[in-house]
Amino acid sequence: MTERLFHGPPLLNDADAEFRGVVISATHQGEHVAVVLDRTRFYPNSGGQPCDVGTLNELDVVDVVEDGEEIVHRVQGSEATGWTAGTEVHGRIEPKRRRDHMQQHSAQHMLSAILLARFEIPTVSFHLGAEASTIDVKAERVSDEQIAELEAEMGAAIRACQPVVATVYEGEAIASAAKGLRKAPAPEILASPRGLRIVQFGDDAAPLDRDPCCGTHVSSTGQVGSFVILGTERGRKGETRIAFAAGARATQAIRTRLAALNAAGTVLTSGFPDLAERGQKLLDRVKELKRELKLTSGRLVEFEAAAAAADASGALVHELDGDDPKLAGAFARACVASNPKLLVAVIHGGERLTLAIARGDAAPEIHSGDLVRELLSPFGGKGGGAPHSAQGAAPDPARSQELRDAVQQALDAAIG
Repeated sequence: MTERLFHGPPLLNDADAEFRGVVISATHQGEHVAVVLDRTRFYPNSGGQPCDVGTLNELDVVDVVEDGEEIVHRVQGSEATGWTAGTEVHGRIEPKRRRDHMQQHSAQHMLSAILLARFEIPTVSFHLGAEASTIDVKAERVSDEQIAELEAEMGAAIRACQPVVATVYEGEAIASAAKGLRKAPAPEILASPRGLRIVQFGDDAAPLDRDPCCGTHVSSTGQVGSFVILGTERGRKGETRIAFAAGARATQAIRTRLAALNAAGTVLTSGFPDLAERGQKLLDRVKELKRELKLTSGRLVEFEAAAAAADASGALVHELDGDDPKLAGAFARACVASNPKLLVAVIHGGERLTLAIARGDAAPEIHSGDLVRELLSPFGGKGGGAPHSAQGAAPDPARSQELRDAVQQALDAAIG
């Protein structure tokens, strides 16, 4: 069994990040050496909290996992292959990462406790991410009013500087200690030879939270520092995901958002109070302009099609410019409306290669949909439609000339 030094006093200074241990085993594991020590300060990936990283004898520890009662350190460096049972090593965890994880994890306990006590909303799961942390809770939604209350109560709990104490219970003491916990311990935790570890926030008379946990925590709620809820989103059915940040992360998150707001205000020439209204007005104007552009483009297509059809006879193959491939079909239909004796094919080369075919009422009999499918098939494309009008697309716009030649040949053959 590996002695878990991370369950000792919280990391308060950089000296607390160092320790000495003795190698139990060191074996190759892919690109790394899997090292098991008799004791370690490295916290493994567990309970939604990522592992510590750092060094063993100046070699990088890139991952730490549990294997039963042992903790395996994945070490990067061939020198570790020379370590044998009994080798003493000097370990050092990255203190900044550990402090950050302590703040996020402790904030999660506090947030989950307040959610349950204030709104009867239980927490389902916790994930400590690289930039933000999330909890999934049993609620269809969490309102803006609830978010404001949660942040206010979190702030009060942080300012109260309540003690955070971890206690391990063993034997007969486990059953009584497990009563009144926010979350019932899993059977494997109750059966663990390490006993039941309970983390309590606040004093015995009126604790803010009591929960079974093997993670790392601050020693006082005041050490969480600051806290902010970053947003909510729908999770699985009947659940909501709440994203939050604590400590230095909270400050950085707010600064990032303020910088974005400042940049948006500069672009929109608007201050904070009017930024949303200004942005909405611009969006409404963009929608209006898009509608006007669509109408204008449609009229322009009709004029261009009439001009192209007036000088054509038999078959017309036309390459259409512009950004909207949907106009290819409109152009073809406008051509045959203007000159019913035409067979018209329109090719548009944008992100994809678009082909539209239309047949006038007085033109030779073809099935436009069948012909579109037949012409696009060698180009890996698909399409189809009615006998008088059809459209499709192929993935490679660079083959526009090749498609044009095939279309011209097909229409000439249809005219005879």
